[in-house]
Amino acid sequence: MTQTCQDTAIPETHIPPAVCNSIALSKLRSISSGFGPLLTRQYVKDADTQTDDDFMADMEMKHKMRIEEKELIEKRAPTTMDFLLGVARECVVHELKPGAIDRSMFLKCTPLKYDMDRFNLDKVHINTEGDMVNRKSDTRPVGEGRLKKYCGTCSTDPLPQDGCPQYWEVENRVSLDKPLSQTNLILEVGVCREEQRDADHCIDGRPYSYCMTVNHCTTHGGICRKIWKEGKHVLCLPDTLPNTAGASHTLHYGVVYDDARKKIVFIDVKEKKVMSTLDNVDCSEPLWPMFGVYNSDWVTVSMRLVVGSDIYMTEEKAMIVKALS
Repeated sequence: MTQTCQDTAIPETHIPPAVCNSIALSKLRSISSGFGPLLTRQYVKDADTQTDDDFMADMEMKHKMRIEEKELIEKRAPTTMDFLLGVARECVVHELKPGAIDRSMFLKCTPLKYDMDRFNLDKVHINTEGDMVNRKSDTRPVGEGRLKKYCGTCSTDPLPQDGCPQYWEVENRVSLDKPLSQTNLILEVGVCREEQRDADHCIDGRPYSYCMTVNHCTTHGGICRKIWKEGKHVLCLPDTLPNTAGASHTLHYGVVYDDARKKIVFIDVKEKKVMSTLDNVDCSEPLWPMFGVYNSDWVTVSMRLVVGSDIYMTEEKAMIVKALS
């Protein structure tokens, strides 16, 4: 057919452009993509305003732009892979999108650690298993910089701002010694700016903070999970555990921090559900992971930090992909 066209004399008269049916266009585009880019000649009211030379020049420009884009991707790929290889030496990395070279499509199981030098020893201590417990310490090691108001501790370092989503979990063993009342707190997990770490006994009411708390709720008359964003209450999930003396439960939560998408996701690992996705997170300054346990007169809490290879990434991966999309 090509040879026939070449041997046929070009007619002198103007031939109007063909009109194509758009049905199955997506399939046509998919098939055509194996040959190269789809280039469209744009017709205006006067079809003669664009000459064939103009059209060819336009196609050449678009082709050049496509080549430059391809070269840019290929140039970035080694840098991204070097970044991922470096990350892989420090923590477990999961691929969110197969074949991706964009670091925002990978998930780091960040190797967070409790900052042992910042524990508020008047409220909490670390037990022999490495868990944080809501009981004051029997010893008082000498050291500056310990938290004096916050009932817990922070991580040793703030979260890196490298465009790669980060994930960690906390597993909490909770036992009620007697029923809670008012807004008694059990635990808190979240992130905040450096200056907010010790501004109060918890970060839920603070600016530049994003967290989830488990506490007694006066609205529902029971123990709820509450999501907070920059000091404002945004969500309440009731029936976390019975508010009765002797009630014992294990609460397991996951947190995703994504500075590229400016999102934080809270996951209930046991229920295999996303509790909440916070958008428009202020990532202009580094954020510190925070861990709090409360009210030793009413409840016994031990919080274990689950990170790196200790995380079993099963249904959580699919939940995270959906929450970040």
